[in-house]
Amino acid sequence: MKCVMCNKGTLKETNVEYKEYRVLLGKYKASVCTKCEEAFFDTETAKKIQVKSKELGLLGLAKRQKWLKLAIA
Repeated sequence: MKCVMCNKGTLKETNVEYKEYRVLLGKYKASVCTKCEEAFFDTETAKKIQVKSKELGLLGLAKRQKWLKLAIA
C-alpha cells in the first residue's frame, strides 16, 4: 500500500516508540512509510495511546496551555 502522506513510499508493519511532548508513551504497532517515515496507527492502537496519554495528564495539554497563556496575558 502506498503512503497517503508522500505518495512515494510503501507501508511496512513495525513497532515504533510514540512520544507526546517529549514523554515516551511506549512502543506501539504501526504501519510506517519506507520513504517519509510517517507512522499510521490502527483504531485499537490509537485508543491505547489516548488512554496512556490521559493517564499521564497529556491529553488536551496543548489546549490547556493555550488557555493558560491567554489567562496570563
